[in-house]
Amino acid sequence: MWDKSDGIGLMMDYNSTSVSFGHYGIVCATSKANVQDDQWHHVAGTMRQSGSDYVYSIYVDGKLDNTATNSMGLTPTEHSWAIGARYDGSWGYRGLVEDVRIYDRALSAPEIQAIDTGQK
Repeated sequence: MWDKSDGIGLMMDYNSTSVSFGHYGIVCATSKANVQDDQWHHVAGTMRQSGSDYVYSIYVDGKLDNTATNSMGLTPTEHSWAIGARYDGSWGYRGLVEDVRIYDRALSAPEIQAIDTGQK
């Protein structure tokens, strides 16, 4: 588990079949879809401001799966970032990761759908 709320992540939950996006322990959009079924899945997380709040969204296979809203947006972090593990190297992901992208804005649903279908 993350012992601090700083930073933001896309996390697999080893105790269930879901994936979550957000600040662990504070706000996460957690998928309803089973993404731990030994099949390839396209997973995307977005965060956008809505008034004074932030909407965290999780997409699975190009479709909006779930959202969560909270007043916490991006926060500075003192930690490094990592792909496939926690910032300190622990909690390693047991699977394959391909085509990682980080954008400086929240993608729209049609943009995420186009990436999922290989059109972008």
